[in-house]
Amino acid sequence: MAASLGGAFPQWHGPSAELSNLPLTASQASPTVVSMLMTFDVGTGERHRVEFRFDKFWGGLSIKVDGVDVVSTVQFLSVDLVKRFEFVVGHEEQHRVLIEKHRQRLMAGFRPQPVYAYVDGELVAQAVA
Repeated sequence: MAASLGGAFPQWHGPSAELSNLPLTASQASPTVVSMLMTFDVGTGERHRVEFRFDKFWGGLSIKVDGVDVVSTVQFLSVDLVKRFEFVVGHEEQHRVLIEKHRQRLMAGFRPQPVYAYVDGELVAQAVA
């Protein structure tokens, strides 16, 4: 579901969720984490919860908005050092979301993989898988 910044973005018009931000735990920030969860809220008047999950062992990656899958994939092999997932969240109040997952060239499954989330170009969350 990745698209270039200049291309069209899929639209998300799901139900709003009034959930508070969950702080990252020490285990989520540890470089030895096998699976990780990063959540953040998008919007002010029209609130949405974005959830990014990644499991280094099985390669499962999912992005949900208000509990509904936007991206769901399994990564066995990847030549890209940075995977970008871009989409628009909201109906009346639209926001461009970009999530980047970085990895090292060699033995990536055994090394830290930083993940960055941007809303409208501003960094709003980061974690390490």
